[in-house]
Amino acid sequence: MIPGNCLSGKSIVFPYKRCTVKFITDFHIHSHFSIATSRRLIPEYLELWARIKGINVLGTGDCIHPGWLKELRDKLEPAGNGFYRLKDQYRLHESKALASSILPGDIYFMLTGEISSIYKKDGRVRKVHNVCVFSDFNSALAVQARLDKLGNITSDGRPILGLDSKILLDMVLNASQTSFLIPAHIWTPWFSVLGSKSGFDRLEECYEDLTGNIFAVETGLSSDPAMNWTCSFLDRFKLVSNSDAHSPDKLGREANLFDCEQSYRGVYDALRGDSGFEGTIEFYPQEGKYHYDGHRKCGICWDPLETIKHRGICPVCGREVTKGVLYRMAELADRTDISTASEKRMYYSITQLSDLIAEILNIKNSGAQAVQREYFNLIRSTGSEFYCLLFADIEEIRENSSEIMAEGIARIRRGEVIIEEGFDGEFGRIRVFRKGENEMFEGRGLFPASLPEHVGKAEAYPDQWSVKFDISAFKALAPMRNISEYIPVTDGKKLESQPADSFTEEQRMGIRHGSGPCMVIAGPGSGKTRILTERISRLIKSGEAHPENVLAVTFTNNAAREIRDRLRKSLDPPYPEIMTFHSLGLSILRKHCSRFNRDAGFDVIDGKRTEQIINTICGNKRETGKIISGISRYKQGITDDINSADILDEYEKELIKRNSFDLDDLIHLPVLLLSEDEDVCAKYRNRYQWLLIDEYQDINRRQYQMVRLLTHGENPNIFVIGDPDQAIYGFRGSDIRFIRSFSEDFPSSRTLRLSRSFRCPDAVLAAASQAIGSTQVMTGERGGIKIQIQSVPTEKSEAEWIASTIEAMIGGVRSFSMDSGVSDGYSIDGDSGFSDFAVLCRSSLLFEPIVEAFGNHGIPCQQIGPDPFYFNEPYYGTIRLLHHAYYKNTGSDFPDEIVKEISLLIDNEKDMLTVTETALRRRDASAEEIKKFNRFCSRYENYTDLFQALAIRNGVDDLDITADAVFIMTIHAAKGLEFNHVFIPGCEEGIIPFTIFGGREQEELLEEERLFYVGATRTKRNLFLSHAHVRHIKGRVLKQPATRFLKKIELDLLNFNERIFFKKEDEQQLELF
Repeated sequence: MIPGNCLSGKSIVFPYKRCTVKFITDFHIHSHFSIATSRRLIPEYLELWARIKGINVLGTGDCIHPGWLKELRDKLEPAGNGFYRLKDQYRLHESKALASSILPGDIYFMLTGEISSIYKKDGRVRKVHNVCVFSDFNSALAVQARLDKLGNITSDGRPILGLDSKILLDMVLNASQTSFLIPAHIWTPWFSVLGSKSGFDRLEECYEDLTGNIFAVETGLSSDPAMNWTCSFLDRFKLVSNSDAHSPDKLGREANLFDCEQSYRGVYDALRGDSGFEGTIEFYPQEGKYHYDGHRKCGICWDPLETIKHRGICPVCGREVTKGVLYRMAELADRTDISTASEKRMYYSITQLSDLIAEILNIKNSGAQAVQREYFNLIRSTGSEFYCLLFADIEEIRENSSEIMAEGIARIRRGEVIIEEGFDGEFGRIRVFRKGENEMFEGRGLFPASLPEHVGKAEAYPDQWSVKFDISAFKALAPMRNISEYIPVTDGKKLESQPADSFTEEQRMGIRHGSGPCMVIAGPGSGKTRILTERISRLIKSGEAHPENVLAVTFTNNAAREIRDRLRKSLDPPYPEIMTFHSLGLSILRKHCSRFNRDAGFDVIDGKRTEQIINTICGNKRETGKIISGISRYKQGITDDINSADILDEYEKELIKRNSFDLDDLIHLPVLLLSEDEDVCAKYRNRYQWLLIDEYQDINRRQYQMVRLLTHGENPNIFVIGDPDQAIYGFRGSDIRFIRSFSEDFPSSRTLRLSRSFRCPDAVLAAASQAIGSTQVMTGERGGIKIQIQSVPTEKSEAEWIASTIEAMIGGVRSFSMDSGVSDGYSIDGDSGFSDFAVLCRSSLLFEPIVEAFGNHGIPCQQIGPDPFYFNEPYYGTIRLLHHAYYKNTGSDFPDEIVKEISLLIDNEKDMLTVTETALRRRDASAEEIKKFNRFCSRYENYTDLFQALAIRNGVDDLDITADAVFIMTIHAAKGLEFNHVFIPGCEEGIIPFTIFGGREQEELLEEERLFYVGATRTKRNLFLSHAHVRHIKGRVLKQPATRFLKKIELDLLNFNERIFFKKEDEQQLELF
């Protein structure tokens, strides 16, 4: 048996009897699906190169990517030991030719994949990479299905998600009993759990109460075990090392040594337990590209002591230098004498054999043909690369190669190398020979000459520093850091733009207003929600109003929920009612449904079912849309005439027959009831003696009539908040005239105007006001920003510019961001996370190229469309199935046995969530889809409430404001929201204003102006406006100038840019075989 080749699971004895090893592993690699990786990263070449390197067990890498996971399932087969192996038909002839007693036998694979999590936690943006390890394909598929619901897992082999690392850990632990997670390259500045730029000071801060389930951490290329021994809080973790290879020839840059059963369970138990894991093979940490500190562009490279002396500031550019792994390690270190560290394991520092050969041949490129020829000659004659570098007799190397090769390997084993430290993304360099030294050897090739006597096998580092650095000196000079034992911190509520305990005098006047009508004109960011909430709280706490007599009306479920949640923090039960206009109307119909020939179990149908009914009645699908629009306009009070009166009559009869109302009925019929029945109207007036309405500028005629019916007398207690400049819903019947006529409707009313915005910069407020021709400009946040105007060739280059800008502003989303120059790694404004960015479009027709560009850049995004999530399958079909089963409808297109099964469960009064889960399973829903829908259904007590709630929701109600993702939505959907950074693409004629599908009346054009105003004033910091020279929409090619609104803005507020994209030529791929 040849030592070091780890054949047939036999043990080998490492130098100095320190440990025995049965096999070598490399868990963390990548596939050809990852950005900036070799196309040869496929199972066939991975198996070949693992054999060449001397690796017995190789991680698959990227196993969450659907394409890679499918390829693995196609090409791998179970090996019987919990690992997988390459099917024989896929083995390359080069691999079979290399098979011999001097190279590893079977090469095994274990399922691994790296996930990049970028999210906000404890007020900072965190960028953490984790390696997930799965016991089998089913476990990987389970996590893949869950992650697929959270973001894009197909654009990069290492998906980038706005997912808390703790949640990812929980997913992995629940996948199977032996799946586990390893925090990746834990010291890397930009993307790691302890990284200086976006990490934590302790693992417990990241993984919280689940930290105990982590038993190994990856040290990364820029650190080695000895460096990690300086941090006592890492003592309980196994320190593993992997290659993080982006091409097959980089496998084994670092690796792990095991003396246990060669099986998945053996590896799991060795890492989790006390025996079986023996140590690591290491990259020289100085060779890592983030070892020292500095600026590569400025040519500044410092050790941590030099960095402290310069206060961390680059003398060339004046910016903070990139602090490397050694600095960060010293910063967190609490141990200067590593001999006292417990659980130390052996490690062996090496450089790559091809790099040594290139140095000997004086060739810069280690992939050069001459280098590769000598490399493979040595592998064929001597054994695997690990064997050559670590374990082969020097005499054997001399016989099979040359004296200079033998001397080079001997020096590597003794640690006699010349080091140029890596820094700021620049790899370091390890050299064995001093300049001109190899001239002592004959020629430039691998030719014999005399050398020192025989040298032994590689030396392990048990107790000595591999890096010459004085931590004590660093601690004496370094500024004190407040790093203490981890104490869990519960995230507080979202910070207000305005301090919670402060109000302007204008705001106080609104809050303290007594009885009688009052209108507050509240512009963007003026704190209107706080005023509404504080006013309700004050009325109730003072005893001026009883909770049951207070009604607040909003326009969205999210707004109602926000006010409700705030009030429950400041008031004791009972609470006032907070509703939307539709939910108010629904509550009235529930009590008086018999007046309209319905019973208490009535249903509210959505637009799709309205369309089905009208299709059946009129029999002409081409006319259906026009007829539905006419009926809706009539019920909303936009018009008193209807051209299809006979169809409306038939439609109403069908609704009665079905015991149903449509969405417009929820306001139309209550208004009819209140106007015709004075007793009922008086009852509601008496009940709601204090009426507060948000977004009053957006009410339509029927809602206005409802307001007037609920307010009585000359001095009613009505309090409304709105802004005529933000009236943007005329297309659905809203009428700006109602807010303008408030003073006429209520002559005794008081009008207050809020002049301060706590959201928008002054420049944005000025520009937005100029765009709509307003002379009343609010006072905003001070700052010298300019609005960025970007001119781009096409909609695709526009999307690419948006994605690149976000990537740069966030400080990069992956190492490729820095390597490609997209980002220098620094967040432009400090701590911007994905959720601080929004792309607001005039129409959802602009979404597609932006979503595609985000996918290419690995930027997670959340799209908010016009329809709620359950309009998609399997949800909508499930709702229809539940509906048929509950209401015993006939004419179902579902199989009779499924409808009967669900009906029986309902009749037997089974728990509603059990029934919905069964229905979803019959629709082949995934576990994550079942969980999502049941989480929504759990808010409702019965099927009637559920069906009615489903009917009155819209797309914006699905907005998850806590998601760590860039928001892509229409400007209409963004109303009432705010973001740190806002992009508005499509700022050209035809899009803003939206006229490509027909002309606009004057009032409609004015509303388009207001829509632009609303979009611009969503930002708290930066506003980016872009327009394309050419845009493709729905088969049309548009060549339009920039929007007319930009021409109204004074130039001093704008900064014009132009971006031109050049197509790159295909790069050459290095052929290794």
